[in-house]
Amino acid sequence: MPALERFRHSAPLGRLAAWLAVAALWLCACGSEQAGPEREAPANASSQPPLMAAAREGLPAGATGVSMTAVDAVHVVFVLEGAESRPSSLQPRTLKAGETVRIWWRAEHAPVDPDVEHGHEALRLRFGYEDWSSMWAESRVPGGSGDVAVKEWALLPPPTAEPMTLGEDLELLVVAGARLPLGQLEIRPGRGAARVSPSSAVGTSPAPTVLRLKLRVRKIGAGGD
Repeated sequence: MPALERFRHSAPLGRLAAWLAVAALWLCACGSEQAGPEREAPANASSQPPLMAAAREGLPAGATGVSMTAVDAVHVVFVLEGAESRPSSLQPRTLKAGETVRIWWRAEHAPVDPDVEHGHEALRLRFGYEDWSSMWAESRVPGGSGDVAVKEWALLPPPTAEPMTLGEDLELLVVAGARLPLGQLEIRPGRGAARVSPSSAVGTSPAPTVLRLKLRVRKIGAGGD
């Protein structure tokens, strides 16, 4: 076949192959634009914090409690500060998405048996989950003359469900005791160690014994628990 005839027969096939190649590239580009953001997004980027609301039933006497509902799976663990005696283990609890658990806490204090430790006063926290055995932690105000002033502060849970803040410890309960006249031990508004202090001049009063109970909630896969 002459060269001109070969060109006439092969040119349409070449143009068709070129158009098919361009179309394939265009379809791949469109698919990449649609799938790219989903493919690159972290698996836990849209994780939502649990919802918390006051619990009014099924609590031990004198306890405060909350019902916590996990929107996405989270780890929950109690955190203690200032405790001389504490549970041997405070293992994180995993809440599955949609799971609800009731958490409670209360403070106790009473003089220690004088036959054991004269003049000491025990400050105790009791806490736990409704479906687990209760736990406790304790510290003691040193012995001495005069009465022990004790102050307590407990979180006031929201009446209706509100989202918690992930990555921050939620302070549930503070109990403090010191050998100070009544009215000279304060639990002030605020966060952290500054919440509790003797109201008299610094250096003239004994430092209070302080027990704190906090709740730590972290989303699973966040590099935490």
